[in-house]
Amino acid sequence: MNLELRIVIGIVALILVVGIGIYILFIRSKQKNRKQEISPKVNVNWILELIGKDNIIAIEQIQKRVRITVFDLNKVNLEGLKEQTNGVFLKGSMMVVTFKNNTEEIVESLRDVIK
Repeated sequence: MNLELRIVIGIVALILVVGIGIYILFIRSKQKNRKQEISPKVNVNWILELIGKDNIIAIEQIQKRVRITVFDLNKVNLEGLKEQTNGVFLKGSMMVVTFKNNTEEIVESLRDVIK
């Protein structure tokens, strides 16, 4: 084979390898994004039973804590909530709850349920 043919074959092979590499990176990043979009929903029925679905005014996530504003704090089973979480802090009609895990998923699920 002459030198010109080897150079052409080398360039074509290089373009092919780079193209396959870019394609694989694109597909993998797309799959990772798709996995992040589909977050598992968490069962929040136990939270709703302790607080009361109709008692919740607002839910706000602050780092790993959840601020829940309620209509009537007397309707909340605070002892049950304290047993199931890492802590409950009260201020007026607002509770700041620290869940043991899945804080983001809990907030998303609670927001979906109380809509």
